[in-house]
Amino acid sequence: MNKDGNLELALVYKNYLTRKSLVEVYSLKENPELILSKELSKYKPWRVKFGNILGDEEEELLIGFIKKTPLHPIMDKRCFAYKIDWENKSYIPMYRASRFLQSFTDFTSYDLDKDGYAELFLIEKNRDGSNRLTCYKWHGYGYQLFYKSKDYKKLKEFTKSEKLMVDGREVFLQDEKLIIGEKNEKL
Repeated sequence: MNKDGNLELALVYKNYLTRKSLVEVYSLKENPELILSKELSKYKPWRVKFGNILGDEEEELLIGFIKKTPLHPIMDKRCFAYKIDWENKSYIPMYRASRFLQSFTDFTSYDLDKDGYAELFLIEKNRDGSNRLTCYKWHGYGYQLFYKSKDYKKLKEFTKSEKLMVDGREVFLQDEKLIIGEKNEKL
């Protein structure tokens, strides 16, 4: 995560005894040590992910919140991005926009096109009640929409896997479109 040549282990958990939400990063040297610990309880995160969105071999922190923002004063899911300052053990805000094109139900980070930059994937809600998978890439100061899927009646969530998966089905990039399920060679 921090380019020091050692493996790190990131834990995101809620301590049910203290009711605190924590992000902890341990260096897996010969003697493992805690190198970053932040409490996120006051922000009430519903999802925390890491991704190399800047392509610099360091992982950035993506945190999902349910909150109002000054420019969109409706309770909704948000995804903010933070650079980790390892020396000062703090977070530096990179992206805290009010919203993306549509409201979304889930997000994850994954380098689908293998260009060294982790893209941000959202399951966005269309106005007609259907869903669409969208892919945003970091572009200077913020995110830019690059790829999207067709509309689906219902998409639930990203499935934990080494591959990019939605509801247990693999996601492919084909002809500048996101395909969920089997890759169609005729497209």
